Amino acid sequence: MRAFWIADAHDAHDFVSETHRLRLPRDSGLAGKVWQTGEPINVIDVQTYAECSRRDVAARAGLRGAVAFPAVHGGEILAIVELHSRDRARLSRRLMQSLSAIGKELGQFLAHQQFDLHPFALTARQLDVIRLAAQGCPGREIARRLFISPSTVKSHLASIYTALGVSDRASAVAEAMRHGLIH
Repeated sequence: MRAFWIADAHDAHDFVSETHRLRLPRDSGLAGKVWQTGEPINVIDVQTYAECSRRDVAARAGLRGAVAFPAVHGGEILAIVELHSRDRARLSRRLMQSLSAIGKELGQFLAHQQFDLHPFALTARQLDVIRLAAQGCPGREIARRLFISPSTVKSHLASIYTALGVSDRASAVAEAMRHGLIH
């Protein structure tokens, strides 16, 4: 997952965190099925959808309906848009066709903007370091909490800066938050 939006009144942060951690083959899960078929999929109720890998966390977040569709350009799927709602989602054939058209427009936009659609490759430990940095912890405190040396913290931060394309801690925290890597 590269981007997300949650309605202010809706608490789905656990769902978002689980989605960030999720790594599925292209033929698995809702987004994986869309990636495989190239067609939008409407899930009336994720609680009864066999391919829902996040059923429990979706239930805790009060999510029921879902739809996913591909962002396509030149026959290549560039991204999958996955939308969830509190209500069951029974979408008409016409609305599904509209989502396909939106996916083509979005794919054209993404291709022309030359967005980097590949996810940032931060290790679990790097995510731990940047989360603590976001909380304002100095390097020595991060080292103490993670049971690593201060020089290891510096090494992790340098790797994080490279992965996020930044040169300092504040920028790394901002980029990690902007891309949904931390909250």
